[in-house]
Amino acid sequence: MPRALIASGCPIATTTLYRCIHLQEQLAANGIDADVRQWADPQQIDAAAAEGCDLIVLYHLPMTAALRLLIDQSRSRGAR
Repeated sequence: MPRALIASGCPIATTTLYRCIHLQEQLAANGIDADVRQWADPQQIDAAAAEGCDLIVLYHLPMTAALRLLIDQSRSRGAR
């Protein structure tokens, strides 16, 4: 089963609901297991969370060294 990570850098609950949770539900309806993470604080970014994911959605995240590492590692594995 394909896996996805949806990471939100926006701490507003309604934004997370409409931009992340609804996307998670749509992906699940199409057979894709998706995990939603709240990374409003750049210290919360965890590159290990993206391991094994085929799709990564980053919503309102500031570019940091940790996020750049996550992106580079994911791309090298062929994740979109």
